[in-house]
Amino acid sequence: MKNSPFSIHNLNPGLVTEVERAYEQNVEAGRVIDDKFSGTVAKDGLAGLLETELQSSRDRGNFVGAAGLETIKNIDSRQSLESAILDIHALFNEIGLNVPTANEITECGVDLAVLAERYESMKKNGLQPHWVLAPHLDYKDWHSLYASIAMNGSMPRSTQHSSRKSYGLDIDREILNLFDSLDTVPVPAPRVKSIEGAECDWTLRLIPGTKEPTSKNIHYDDPSYLDKPSLSEYLTMQARTLQYGQSSFDNSDNWTWIGTSFTKNGNRIGVRGTYDGYSGAVILKPLIANHRSPKVGMRVPVWR
Repeated sequence: MKNSPFSIHNLNPGLVTEVERAYEQNVEAGRVIDDKFSGTVAKDGLAGLLETELQSSRDRGNFVGAAGLETIKNIDSRQSLESAILDIHALFNEIGLNVPTANEITECGVDLAVLAERYESMKKNGLQPHWVLAPHLDYKDWHSLYASIAMNGSMPRSTQHSSRKSYGLDIDREILNLFDSLDTVPVPAPRVKSIEGAECDWTLRLIPGTKEPTSKNIHYDDPSYLDKPSLSEYLTMQARTLQYGQSSFDNSDNWTWIGTSFTKNGNRIGVRGTYDGYSGAVILKPLIANHRSPKVGMRVPVWR
């Protein structure tokens, strides 16, 4: 989601107060009806621009649930989470999902102030934390989402013309057959619901978004790395990256272990994910769980 060249959040706090006062004066003068500007408001000049931006800011606040962000004192952390929620709202609106607001997230037991502190710590340590607000969906919904992203031109053209017709998803047949049972909601992370239509469970966790996994040459069951991104969290991270042109992570030379596995012929099989820039597809493939490779590693989620 591209940032507007002008935003009220970039103003001096004292000026913001003045803009708020101007907004209230417009309300009293009858130029704002049902919290929307009437056609009589002049849009030229700085005052009109500020009024329009203020209303836009209030509209964004409705999507985000601005009151839920008040416990986050660090401006960078707060704006980063707000941006993530807005991106996710726009992304999943493609398939008609209602995205939880910050208010709903806190009501379900997520401590945003603590998470913001973790965000700041991860950022200082170069982990490039992503706020991952992820819905836990079945395969057909993910296919619909990625197809929508491909069709609107956000993905590389090679994705749209893939010989596999995967529309940006290249999932191994074994994983595909088990997908709905493999995507489990992380426990004990709180489950979040949107008040307007609880179509699915959501979770909010911080996950490193570095170009490569933060730790590599580690097998799936390493006791120091038991927590991993779920299938839906990984697909959410990749979808947001593709849709909004953020810095990509993982490639055909780097894979991330995903927090799910299955048994085949008596062997435990883990799932790994990557992004193939050549084909423009997010790839999910199986790998025997005790396998170590300098190309496969961990991205440990943080949720408290």
